[in-house]
Amino acid sequence: LAPKSKADFAFIMHSLNHLSNKGRAAIVCFPGIFYRGGAEKTIRQYLVDNNFVEAVIALPDNLFFGTPIATTILVLAKNKLENKTLFIDASK
Repeated sequence: LAPKSKADFAFIMHSLNHLSNKGRAAIVCFPGIFYRGGAEKTIRQYLVDNNFVEAVIALPDNLFFGTPIATTILVLAKNKLENKTLFIDASK
């Protein structure tokens, strides 16, 4: 389960749970979700082990009004054909 103090992975898992068998979700998130440990690390490992992560797209700083923090798009897919994850650095 996602930690109560951080809703990032609760939303990600909720989105994944509501996808159709061939569905995709693109979720804008802060890069911290890729580095935090504990329960979040376990959830990340689950997403990778079950081949749900289709792409990770790094976006530039200051892209969204009101925050200078860089953001990332996490693309999830159910029933991927290939066991590959695309990484795109669009931060420049």
